[in-house]
Amino acid sequence: MSDLNLIAPGVPYFDVADKDFIQLYFDESGCLLEINRDKKYFMNRDELRGMVFRGQSEQIVYPPAHSADEINRLIDNLYIKEGHFVDIGAYDGISNSNTFPLLTQGWSGLAFEADRHRFVKMADLYRLLPVDIAATFVTPDNVVNLLKGFNTPIEFDFLSIDIDSYDYHVLEALLTEFHPTVIIAEVNEMIPPPLKFSMNFGEGCEMNLEKRFYGQSLAQLQMLCERFGYHIIHMHYMDVILVDKSYTEGEPESLESLYQSGFKDLPQPAYYKNYPFDIERVQSAEPEEALELIKNGFADFEGQFTLTL
Repeated sequence: MSDLNLIAPGVPYFDVADKDFIQLYFDESGCLLEINRDKKYFMNRDELRGMVFRGQSEQIVYPPAHSADEINRLIDNLYIKEGHFVDIGAYDGISNSNTFPLLTQGWSGLAFEADRHRFVKMADLYRLLPVDIAATFVTPDNVVNLLKGFNTPIEFDFLSIDIDSYDYHVLEALLTEFHPTVIIAEVNEMIPPPLKFSMNFGEGCEMNLEKRFYGQSLAQLQMLCERFGYHIIHMHYMDVILVDKSYTEGEPESLESLYQSGFKDLPQPAYYKNYPFDIERVQSAEPEEALELIKNGFADFEGQFTLTL
């Protein structure tokens, strides 16, 4: 098999330049790989997994997670080997994935994706990997039972949550029963500390990415850290990494300092112009004025969010 330059069971989804025809036929014992209709190879599951994890990433082009390097550094520093992850909002399982690189290092996991088209692609890519997948909306009402139904350890190693809506409430419910060592969560990064913002969960509450109405603020996420024993150690735009505080020493960096280095000092992407309030004014205003600016900007969503100092 050394002459093969493939790494994923979902090869038909990708452009492999020098191959006219590629097909994989799966059964319980492994798969039959046919190339250019004249070469056939049978691979058992171990051999196929070796192809998937060989690291020849030039044959699969996908955007890496924005915080991939920071996650890898942290996992190495914590000496977590072949751990267990939960990915809530896994997309297609590979694009911008915080957890796919962990699979390549021998981890196991559980991944949720509600979009059926993305889920089908993930199901194909993950069919021989040590990961359970589910096509369902994860909510504050069902997250605990879902994790228990998949026999998730109470103290698992890594949680990625990215549902662009009521993330705060899902994370809050999860942490009442489970305690992951490392968490990566998204925030609505335009809302500075000390403002506490979260989209509500309930009937009539719907995210609107076009108007940037979604998620939680950094200060709102900090409230969960204080309740459940975490420190925020990293911010990069919307990505925020939390670690069980028992694995840290000393005092954590202040929210203001994290926000300065993890957002204000960074270039502003073009999509920031879509916010329904004056971004520069919010960033420079006193908290009381910033609160009113954001509240007025989200006036169309009255009753669907919480915003306090």
